[in-house]
Amino acid sequence: MNYVSFLFAMALVIANSANASEQKSVSFDYNNTKAYYSCSYAEAQMAKVLTAIGATEVSTDCSGGIDNDQLWPVSVDANFSHDLQGGKAVVLKGNESCDFNVKLIKAVLSTVDHEVVKAQDNCWDADGSFKYEVYIK
Repeated sequence: MNYVSFLFAMALVIANSANASEQKSVSFDYNNTKAYYSCSYAEAQMAKVLTAIGATEVSTDCSGGIDNDQLWPVSVDANFSHDLQGGKAVVLKGNESCDFNVKLIKAVLSTVDHEVVKAQDNCWDADGSFKYEVYIK
């Protein structure tokens, strides 16, 4: 009977490790003398990009930005879980806060195994548009 229990326990360990998520973190700092962003915006954009690439359990922390009529560079950190089994095609596009979002996307993508299928951006500070097609492995 002990042998059967051992085999069952091993099967559970193998099954759980197949579905395991990897804990990751990313930091992003943005400083531009012509465009400033609030922490709430930076955190929301970070969470949006992370969720799009398949991250779960996202938590963010921010400092700086537009605060009490002061303009500071913004820094946002995020912790998240990412499934080790990828295979997800993702399109990230927009025309708001172009330079900020392109740099944020690049920072987030640096934390996961991916392949860029297509990357287009035409940014001038906050103006312009971007479109990134990536495959998360």
